Amino acid sequence: MKKIFGIILIVLLFWSILIEPNLLTVKKYKIVNQDLSGFRIIFVSDFHLKSGVSHRLDRLVAKIKEQKPDILLLGGDFFEDTQNEDISVIDSVIASLGSLKPTYGVFAVLGNHEWLVSRNKAKNLFKKHGVVLLSDENKCLSISNKKLCVVGLEDILFQNVDISKAMRGVEKTVILLSHSPDVFGDIPNNVDLVLAGHTHGGQVNIPFVGRPIVPSAFGDKYAYGLIEEDGKKMIVTSGIGTSILPIRFNCPPEIVVVDFCKE
Repeated sequence: MKKIFGIILIVLLFWSILIEPNLLTVKKYKIVNQDLSGFRIIFVSDFHLKSGVSHRLDRLVAKIKEQKPDILLLGGDFFEDTQNEDISVIDSVIASLGSLKPTYGVFAVLGNHEWLVSRNKAKNLFKKHGVVLLSDENKCLSISNKKLCVVGLEDILFQNVDISKAMRGVEKTVILLSHSPDVFGDIPNNVDLVLAGHTHGGQVNIPFVGRPIVPSAFGDKYAYGLIEEDGKKMIVTSGIGTSILPIRFNCPPEIVVVDFCKE
């Protein structure tokens, strides 16, 4: 029995460290919205990339391109090494994702990892590569004579988020980007969809037990997936990379695809 248990443990460790963290899945959601029916959003967050992993970035960009997004939204934490002032990894990520050039552009917010390096240097890279960085502000687009406003919040861990400022002048429909899902309770009801990351889905999701560790003040309440509360909707992604421990179990990396439909 001990031998069998040992083999199972080795297999699980092999899977959790070497296999699942290197998978790349596509998670699809359908959201009812008459104004945006037929419109496709790709949302990606928590890259946590390190130098020397260009093959992972190339695979990610190719997978996003396959999904043919109308707009690409990025949720922050582009790189992992918070002790290194060299932000060349962020440069590579933003350059590659910006090169996709979906019809309605690429929009991003910063995560907590970007706050731990030279933030101004990081911000300049977005402009350089044609990616719109939203810091408690919004950008409204005209889509088939309908208005779509993309709102982006500062990271709640390092900044007093100003939602009123971010929402100033917005018109229907509203998609709100936040690195952390913990702002969900403060989001006004006229926001059609919130997109968030940061939790990584806990990275480990044990059947019949749940997610032992979730970096959220609300525990596993906002850990992952489509969450509906008080008439509002939020999608929390498991993200791309890992943090603290390089493991994933029953919680693979993912690209989120949101298709709007009439019903």
